[in-house]
Amino acid sequence: MGEAKRKRDDKPDNGSFPDFSNQGKIIRCARAFWRFRVAVSELKSLSSREQSFEEDSRLDNKFYLYCLWPGLPELWLRGRLSALPTAIAFACGLNFLLVARFMYPEWMTFSYVRIAGWVGVLAWFYCTIKNVRDLPSMIHPRKASKKPDRFADAHIAFLRSDYGRAETLLKECLDIEERDPPALLLLAAVYRQTARFEESRGCIELLRVTEAADRWWLEVDAEEKRFLRDQAYQEGRHKVSSNSETQESKITGSSRSAIAA
Repeated sequence: MGEAKRKRDDKPDNGSFPDFSNQGKIIRCARAFWRFRVAVSELKSLSSREQSFEEDSRLDNKFYLYCLWPGLPELWLRGRLSALPTAIAFACGLNFLLVARFMYPEWMTFSYVRIAGWVGVLAWFYCTIKNVRDLPSMIHPRKASKKPDRFADAHIAFLRSDYGRAETLLKECLDIEERDPPALLLLAAVYRQTARFEESRGCIELLRVTEAADRWWLEVDAEEKRFLRDQAYQEGRHKVSSNSETQESKITGSSRSAIAA
């Protein structure tokens, strides 16, 4: 009777243990579901960024005040030093007319001052109209450009791990707007995924010094953390591979010396 009880206790109870025969399928389904959730979250973040970009693309009235000073919009909004001589020339001409008309009228006759004043007004009117016309392209070049915006296509290519196409499309975006924070941020991720850490570091440093990327500080910090993580992992792999190669060479050398002996 004791032997029969021992056999009954050793017999597995199928009702008390779960069936792990489909464990691999469950794991694959969970991974697929997780990748789907990540892709959906990325697309939602993309749509929210595009919506915020469209809201920011509306020109504020204060930007039109910059147009009253020739050369100031390009110098202040785009950082183009080529507009600096125009701004300096306007300042010098305005100060000269004020001094010659009100402070030292004996320098020039009144008719000459009047002619110079009308010439200055016409030049100022022409520069103001030109600045107002070019203001949208200076603030939001991607929206004002006639070229198609390929950022959405680049983001989809990045999610599909097509990093070559994503890099090409992002460079097209940067040809239109060379300091576009979303394009630079995604390009840094492309460089990081393709193990080009120096280029990725350059994009992150450019984002750090770009004024338009101040609102993207959270995304820039996250991308920098991922960059440091992947760089450390790659360096660790190189160290492990170099150590294994050194050990293999030592073992090979010792075996050859033993055979020779």
